[in-house]
Amino acid sequence: MQDIPYPDNTFDLIYNSHVLEHVPDDIKAMNELYRVVKPYNGKIVIMVPILKEETLEKEEYNTPELRSKYYGQFDHLRAYGKDFSERLKSVGFNVEVVSKDNLINKDEIKKHGRINDEIYVCTKTE
Repeated sequence: MQDIPYPDNTFDLIYNSHVLEHVPDDIKAMNELYRVVKPYNGKIVIMVPILKEETLEKEEYNTPELRSKYYGQFDHLRAYGKDFSERLKSVGFNVEVVSKDNLINKDEIKKHGRINDEIYVCTKTE
């Protein structure tokens, strides 16, 4: 994710579900996603757990126990907050936040299980 082995403007669609919270340098990974998606019609669909008001990321939370306590899971490297779309915008993306409520009805939720995540649809215009 931090060094994607494809040329610039390669992909029409990238699906990235629950990956960025595991990546050591998420901003570098976001820059790589921006680089490899095609401009104008290319899209990246991103989902991450939103656990806080603001993203929490501290180097001292470096054990499985501390990561579980503060990030919700032992292998997460940060806990994203409601500011996640601003992180995406900081690397140049246009971001549309799509609510799960607009995509799936209550019967489908009951059948497939609870969906807690917002969906971030990212595009670039250059």
